[in-house]
Amino acid sequence: MTDDPDAGDPPGPDKAARDLGDRPWLQREGWARGRVRSGNRGELFRIWFAALVWGALTAPLAWVVFPEQWEEGTAWAWAVLAFALLGVWILVQALRTTLIWRRFGRLVLELDPFPGSPGGDVGGSVVVPLRTHGRPEFRVTLSCVLSEVRGGRNRTRWETVEWTRSGVPRVEPASDGTRLRFTFRVPEDLPTTGAPSERYHRWMVRLTGEVPGVDLDTTFEVPVYGPGAPRLAEDPAPVEELEASGRELPRSVVRVEPAREGVRLVFPPGRDRRTGILLVVFGAVFGGTAAGMGLFLIREHGGAASGLALLVLGFGALVLGGFLLLGLLLAGAGLYSVLNTLQVTLSRRRLASVRRLLGVPFRREAATDEIARVELSIAGQVGQGARARPSYDLRAFCRDGSRIYLGDGIPGPDVAEGVARLVEEETGLEVERVPRSERTSSVGWRKSVRRAAAPGRSTADEG
Repeated sequence: MTDDPDAGDPPGPDKAARDLGDRPWLQREGWARGRVRSGNRGELFRIWFAALVWGALTAPLAWVVFPEQWEEGTAWAWAVLAFALLGVWILVQALRTTLIWRRFGRLVLELDPFPGSPGGDVGGSVVVPLRTHGRPEFRVTLSCVLSEVRGGRNRTRWETVEWTRSGVPRVEPASDGTRLRFTFRVPEDLPTTGAPSERYHRWMVRLTGEVPGVDLDTTFEVPVYGPGAPRLAEDPAPVEELEASGRELPRSVVRVEPAREGVRLVFPPGRDRRTGILLVVFGAVFGGTAAGMGLFLIREHGGAASGLALLVLGFGALVLGGFLLLGLLLAGAGLYSVLNTLQVTLSRRRLASVRRLLGVPFRREAATDEIARVELSIAGQVGQGARARPSYDLRAFCRDGSRIYLGDGIPGPDVAEGVARLVEEETGLEVERVPRSERTSSVGWRKSVRRAAAPGRSTADEG
C-alpha cells in the first residue's frame, strides 16, 4: 500500500490541472523545463519603440519651434532642448542594447534549484559565448521587485526593489564559451513570485561583465516559490560576497575615523551624487517646462478679459502649478542629497549623529540601552526593475519614539551591508534587514510607542 494520496487517481486532465495548481511555475512556458531565457529581445523592442516615438514627437519641435524660440530667448527653447537631449539619450541606450544583443544573443539560465525558494537557494548557470582572457569582472545581482500599477486615470506600472543582493559568480570554462555559476541564500521572510496582476512580486537576476568590446548586461526573470521545505541547490556555487568590510568602506561614501570612545562615521556630501544629480535635473526639467508654459499663457492670454481666456489661465495655473511644485520638490530633494553631511559616533554606551546642511547642525543622540531596534532598508532607487540602483538608510529607533540616522544615501547593498556590520561590531546592537515594503515609518513608530505606553497597554499587547 502506498502513502501517495494521488496514487489511485487515473491519469487525465483533472490530475494534470491539480499538479499545475500545486506547482504554478509549470504553468509558465518559459519556466516549465527549468531553463529561462534572457529578456534582451523584449528590452530591445521596447527601447527602440520608445526611441522612435520620442523622436517622432521631438523632431518637429526641434526643427520648427526651436530656432524661432531660441532667437526670441523664450523658455520654450530650453524646454524643447531638454526634450531633444532626452531623446538622444534614449537613442544611445537603444544602440547599446542592440550591440549587446548582437554580441551575446539570447542567453539561457539553467536553474539550480528549480524553482528557488525563500529560506533556501536561488541560482543556476549561464554559458556566455566568449572566451575569457585574464580575469574578467563579472557580477550577478538577485532582486525581489514589487510591480504595481499606480495613478488614477493615467495609470503607470512602477517597479520598486524590495530586496537585493550582489556577488561575483564562479567562472568556469565551457565547450562553447564561459560558464557563470551562482547560488544565493535567500531570507525566509521574503515574498514569493506572484501571478501577474496590478500588484505582484517578481524575482530578477541581472548578469553584468566588463569584457573586451561590448560589456555584458542581461536580465532573467526567475521563479521563487513556497511553501514547503526550502529548496537547496544540488550543485551549489555560492557567490563571492562583494560586501565591503567595515574598515575598507569606500571613502567617497563613508570615512571611518577613530573617536575618543568607539569610532566615527563621516558620510560626506555627494555620497549618492548620481541620485541627487538626477533628481535636480528632472526637477529642473519639470519646473522649467511648467514655468515656461506658464509665462507663455500669461503673455498670450493675460491681457484678455473674455471668459475663455480666464478659463484657460485658471486651468493652466492649476495644472502647471502642480508640475512646478513637483519640480521644486524633486530639485530640493536632489540638492539636499548632494549637499548634506552626516557624522555618526558609535560606541557600546551611546549613539550620536550630527547632520549639517549648509553649515547648520542638527544633533541627535541616545544611550544604546534606549535603542529599541536598528533597521537597514532600501530608501529609494534610480531606475526600475532589475537595473534599478537602490540607496539605503540605516536608522535607530528609540524607546521614546524618536529616531537617529546612522547612515543614509548609502549606494548599493554591498556598502550598506558593510556599514551595518560595522554598526553591529561597535555597538553590540543587532541590525534588522527588512524589505522595503516593511520599512518602519517615523509616524508609525511614534504611534506604536504611544500605544504601548498608554495605561492598560503593554508591548506584549501590541503583538
